[in-house]
Amino acid sequence: KSFVSLKMAVSIWAQAKNVGYISPEMSYSTIGYRIDTLLGHFSNSNLMHGNDEEAYHEFIEGLKGKENKFVVATPKDFNKKITVSKLRNFVQQYKLDALFIDGIKYLSDERGRKNDNLTTSLTNISEDLMELSVELEIPVIAVVQANRGGVSDANEDDTPELETIRDSDGIAHNASKVLSIRQQLDKLHICIKH
Repeated sequence: KSFVSLKMAVSIWAQAKNVGYISPEMSYSTIGYRIDTLLGHFSNSNLMHGNDEEAYHEFIEGLKGKENKFVVATPKDFNKKITVSKLRNFVQQYKLDALFIDGIKYLSDERGRKNDNLTTSLTNISEDLMELSVELEIPVIAVVQANRGGVSDANEDDTPELETIRDSDGIAHNASKVLSIRQQLDKLHICIKH
């Protein structure tokens, strides 16, 4: 799921747009090497392990002339608490044309009450992200994991259904589009569900 969202982000950046990518689990360098892999068709394994890749230095030099931004942020850039308000400031600060969030469950619910469950929190967050998208007129793409049962119960060539979204029906309800992705061996199945 992370690699697919990053591929989408890189494709938008390649069209001279400013892209923001929130990475709650991976480091800046891991994301950077994945971007280089996607843009320059280098071996991600070689880059991660410091193995020499032919033409890599020339590729890096070529990136220096690009004026549009690809901004990667981790939770520490938000004082370890990512909220939609902080994301709004992030988008405005860097004049982003698209925002990607690699894991909606890592966001904090600003409207949440003390006894709210995870489903309520994720519904609030997804509503706030949709409002952010409409207000700033940019796409906001958020990744969410399917329930394990929904994936294991699916037929061999099926992708997860909307009801298998982990912890929240509200996420699907608040989305303008939902893509379902399933990897099986050497195949990647992508389907528009909503």
